[in-house]
Formats: sequence, structure tokens, C-alpha cells
Amino acid sequence: MSVPLPLATQDLPAVPSNRQRASARPDRWPPWLVEQLTELWCAERDDGKPRHTTAQIAAGLGITKKRVLDKAHRLGLPGRRSPIIRLQRGRL
Repeated sequence: MSVPLPLATQDLPAVPSNRQRASARPDRWPPWLVEQLTELWCAERDDGKPRHTTAQIAAGLGITKKRVLDKAHRLGLPGRRSPIIRLQRGRL
């Protein structure tokens, strides 16, 4: 019984880089979903805070919070204030 030898590297297909894989992937966001995301993302209350949290936007669109954040970043939508209240240094 003979043991098969490993393939030579020239016999292996070229592995695409992450950049090539990302550019080859079609954008799975239909235009109407991008429009809804943009409207929800940019909606503000009277005090200037976002009307909807990213979790609320994700639940309303039926996608994950990470997809919402990633798409908002790729679209260049404005940043949002952190909901975490930070105390000043030296104070409790």
C-alpha cells in the first residue's frame, strides 16, 4: 500500500486575499434597505440624541447589530454618541 504524497504548491489553486474576496462578494443590501437604514440612523430627537438605538434599528430591519454598524460605517453615516455615561476623572 502506498501513501499518497502531498500536492506540490504549484498544483494548489491560488488563495484570494481578503481584499479580493470582499470585492468579489456582491452587496447584499437592496437599495430600499439602505434607504431605510439611512433614515433610521439619521433620525434625531429634539435634544440631538439618536431617536433609535443600533439594536432597535437592527431589530426593525431584521438584521444583526453588527451588520447595521458595518454598513453605516461603509456608507459614511455620521457617528453616534455613546449611550454610556462616563464619570469625570477623580469623581465617583
